[in-house]
Parts: sequence; structure tokens; C-alpha cells
Amino acid sequence: MRRAVCPAMQHRRLLIAACLAAAVTVAAVYGVGTEPPPLGGRCELAGLTDAAGCPASAPRLLTPAEQTGRAPALLWSFPGSGNSFLRMLVEQGSGYATGSVYHTDPVMNKVFVGEQTCGRDVIAVKAHEKIPSRCAAAALYPREVVLVRHPVKALFAEYNRKFARGGNRHVLSVARHEFSAANFTAVMEDMARQWAAQHLARLGRGGRAQLVVYFEDLVAKGAEDALLRVLRFLGVCAPSRAAARCAVAHGEHPLLRRIRREGDVTIDGAVTPDVLDRVWAILGNVAERHGYEKDAWTSRRATRSD
Repeated sequence: MRRAVCPAMQHRRLLIAACLAAAVTVAAVYGVGTEPPPLGGRCELAGLTDAAGCPASAPRLLTPAEQTGRAPALLWSFPGSGNSFLRMLVEQGSGYATGSVYHTDPVMNKVFVGEQTCGRDVIAVKAHEKIPSRCAAAALYPREVVLVRHPVKALFAEYNRKFARGGNRHVLSVARHEFSAANFTAVMEDMARQWAAQHLARLGRGGRAQLVVYFEDLVAKGAEDALLRVLRFLGVCAPSRAAARCAVAHGEHPLLRRIRREGDVTIDGAVTPDVLDRVWAILGNVAERHGYEKDAWTSRRATRSD
């Protein structure tokens, strides 16, 4: 456990007192952990007050003064794991904008004010495996939040995003009459290999403070506790439990809320026992180290690193 260290801020004496009592646990994944750099868990940005209202006002970019001496964190995940959902929670719970290494998605440009930036004017930056050169400077992200979701759910969500037709792919599913079992099996196997390789490569790597967060904890009872851990790790001073609770209640944006249409393929209909066996044979060892089980797609058991 590392005690948070607050910078001298004469106009925020009350926040400093709260920050000195704050603490954050940095996850050591698979028993492999390095001493995090000083930025990990440092109190840097004023948190919302309980009187901020619910839902919180539109998140804003950091001012030049707030950018001094800090750098954004990386919000890393495999596609389909709920990265955009976590961004919404962070923004509603902190009042600060998040960015992204991607900038060509018209839907995301409408949802996130910081979508086209990966600089110091945002509190954290979304990324998957490939980071564009304009955002790839390692020094820019001294810490990272790694978001993990049950692989079957994550892979199925990404399959729908890739192959759904008719508009906003973030919320649509593949229609049953357009579904190909053979194509689905091949895509799931290919993504399973990517999921396993990327999580093994990402988690536990040295050089950055790293916090592992599970999607299932962000949608379960007590989700505000998981969000508060993230906010403290991102440097938010004395984050408000009321704001975190409000963020959990209002964190799903209408443009990102999945639409269930009659005639869409469902996960139970698509992921047959054969498909599940093939996927789990590829990534099961990695998934099980995170507490995931082959036949339980909406929960996870506790592990030693929790």
C-alpha cells in the first residue's frame, strides 16, 4: 500500500488534508510487480464535491495549470472489453475529459469532448494494442489502467462491432439472417489468439504503475468502490463517493447503449459448445488466471491478486 503524496496547493488546503489520508493499491499481476513510479496514485487534480449534482456536468479538458507536472494515464483494453464505458465512468466521476489514440470515429467524436487528443489536456487516454506514432511516446503515459473482461463476452462484442450492419456498430448486433457459423468460428479463434497474446504481453510489464480493473466489478453491486480505486490511481484528490455512485448510475451514454433487435444473433445462440471449446483451448489458461471460468460469462472468482 502506497500513501498518496500531494503537491503544495495553497488554495486547496482542505483537499490536501484529504489527499494525505488517501491511499491506492497498485495491482501486481501474476505475482509480478515493480515499484511504481512516483506518479502512481499521487494527488494531482481536485475531485468533484458531493454537491456537484447528478449526473455531473459535462467533463472538461485540463487547464494549462492543471497539466503542469502531470501526464495522462493509458486506459488499455482488448476491444469489446468496455473501454468506452470506463471512460464515461471516469469522466462522470471526476469531471475531467478522457482522450483516445483514435480520432476517426464519428460516434465517439460526439460522445467524448477529448476524443481526438492524446495529450496532457485529458486525464487518461483510451488505447487498444496498436498506438499511433503521434501518441506512442512512452514518457507520455507513466501509468496505465488495464481493463479486463470475460473473453467470451469481449470477443462477441467485438465481433458485433466489426460485422453488424445498418448504422452505429457500437450498439448494433449481427442479424441472424446475415450470420455465418463458419465465419464466426474462424473470427472467434483468431481473436482468441490475439486476446491471450495481448494480455500476456501487457499485464505485469515493468516501467509503469499499473492498475488492473475488471469490467464485471464495474457493473456489479458496489461498482463505485472499483471506480473510486481508478479515480485515485488517476490522481484525483479525495474523489467523491456520491459522484462515483452517480457516475455508475448514469455512465452509459445513449449512443453507446447496445440495442437488442428481434432477429439479432445472441451470444447463447452463436457460442455453441464447439465454439466455446475451441476458444477456451486457446485462451483458457490466461483467462483462468484472472478468475474467469469457461461456462460463467458474467462473473469471475476472486484471485490472489485481488
